[in-house]
Amino acid sequence: TTLNLGTTNVKEEGAAHLAEALKFNVTLSTLKLCNNHLKDSGFSLIADVLKVNASLTELDLGDNIVTSEGIACLAEALKTNATLLELSLWKNAVQDQGVTHLAEALKINSTLTLLDLSNNGVTAHGATRMIEASATHSSLTVLDLTMNDIKGESISFLAEALKGNSSLRSLYLAENDVKDDGAVQIAEALK
Repeated sequence: TTLNLGTTNVKEEGAAHLAEALKFNVTLSTLKLCNNHLKDSGFSLIADVLKVNASLTELDLGDNIVTSEGIACLAEALKTNATLLELSLWKNAVQDQGVTHLAEALKINSTLTLLDLSNNGVTAHGATRMIEASATHSSLTVLDLTMNDIKGESISFLAEALKGNSSLRSLYLAENDVKDDGAVQIAEALK
């Protein structure tokens, strides 16, 4: 069962009521709350749901107004959640600090297969943390880092992390400033 509440102006009050209902719901597998201007407090409510809900497998929280504070709550919930397979956080303000929280959660979570962090201000250092975490987290196979701030000499760290990763099947780096040097480093890592 899917509930798509994307672009419906659901704010914290609506999120609170949804969160309370989802603690008891056993049929909803997909929840889309994208483009609702949810803030950290709304993410905290949804994170509480992930700690107890055993039916959600896909969660789209893209295009909201979350910072690393809300991501920290979500990451804590991922440490105990055993059902979520796909998490979309595109177009928020996750940045490297939020990625650090998610990377720590991935070391424990064993079910997440797809993580969309596109358009979040993530640098190559944050991307490297995610790739390193996914190397020990064999279920994460898709990592979307499209349209972030991955560029320059720091791509060498990302390329080095790729060498030790055998679980990622899809890594999206489109619309980053990789350039020729970065492409060469990534190519070397793939050998």
